[in-house]
Amino acid sequence: MKSALVRSLALIAATGALFLAAPLAAAPPWARLIPFKKIEADPNREYWLTDENGPWLIMATTFTGEGAHQQAHELVIELRRDYQLPAYLHRKQFDFTGKVIGAGVNPKGKPKEMRYQRAVKYEEFAVLVGDYSSVEDSRIEKDLETIKTLHPATLDPKRRGQEVKQPFFQIRTLYRAVNPEKKKYGPMYRAFVVRNPLIPREFFVHSGLSPLVLRINDGVEHSLLDNPGKYTVQVATFTGEVYYETELRPEEKDRWWENIVKRRKPSKLEMAAEKAHRLTVALRKQGVEAYEFHDRDKSIVTVGSFDQIGHRDPETGRLELLPEVYQVMRRYGAQPTAPGKIRGQATTVVGTGLVPKELAGIPFDLTPRPIRVPKRPIVR
Repeated sequence: MKSALVRSLALIAATGALFLAAPLAAAPPWARLIPFKKIEADPNREYWLTDENGPWLIMATTFTGEGAHQQAHELVIELRRDYQLPAYLHRKQFDFTGKVIGAGVNPKGKPKEMRYQRAVKYEEFAVLVGDYSSVEDSRIEKDLETIKTLHPATLDPKRRGQEVKQPFFQIRTLYRAVNPEKKKYGPMYRAFVVRNPLIPREFFVHSGLSPLVLRINDGVEHSLLDNPGKYTVQVATFTGEVYYETELRPEEKDRWWENIVKRRKPSKLEMAAEKAHRLTVALRKQGVEAYEFHDRDKSIVTVGSFDQIGHRDPETGRLELLPEVYQVMRRYGAQPTAPGKIRGQATTVVGTGLVPKELAGIPFDLTPRPIRVPKRPIVR
């Protein structure tokens, strides 16, 4: 395995640049939604946003303060009933009362602690519109223009007889009044397209692996591509120079390989791969479920396989990690050390008071983190 991996890395280290596109994923289930259907608008029901909506939406507006929830609900019903727009309600809490770790250290050598200028907590309710399968959905532009020019009763203080809880409502109204270009627009003229915040970010990122990366990891005994879970914890990262592949004729590739074999000093990318492999083997000897993965610019080591990494609190929206995921992060994360005992720059970040843990003389990352497991394409 080792020689095959080194040979693959050495080959890409000697060649030019080319990014190979991976095949696109199959159409998501949202693509099957019927675009023309009657929109339900029951005033006694709250239409909360779920991960089955979207995946692309239009952020119409937000409400905050006392009565914000009720006004957001009224706008959702109005958009559904009067304009046949699939509107949804989404709640998010903001907390600016805690401490923030700033850059640098204090006189005692500890991380600098800072506070927000305004220590406040508040809840915001967003009104989102749409079940758009992609940003290229033909309905988005039309619906966005409609929303920007609407004058719903919910956002008219004269018609509702009370203050509108839309942030900066008075300033927005004044701005539209004095700006001729904005007079045709309504109180939701700042609407814009967003992704569904309840859908994992990985859905919106092209996760396909190029043939080059697949070849680099081909034959690796404990490859991350063989991890059965959806998530794992990245515990070590080894970076090298960035190398790419070019299209060469077979005889040219053979000539490149002959030149590579003659080299005496391995590339940084090869050394990174070697470290990742040694660390994976050392962890496996301890009975740890460890995996290695090699890319164009780095090699990583991960631990564990998980179907999920945690649960999102419906009240705060914060992700609470599963105990087993947190244990892996804590087990291999950096440990604090006294200011006077910090070691050299090769294995520590000077001034943080943290030193990475090691195994077989190879350091782990200061802060391990959960990542999504890359998968081989079904058709190769």
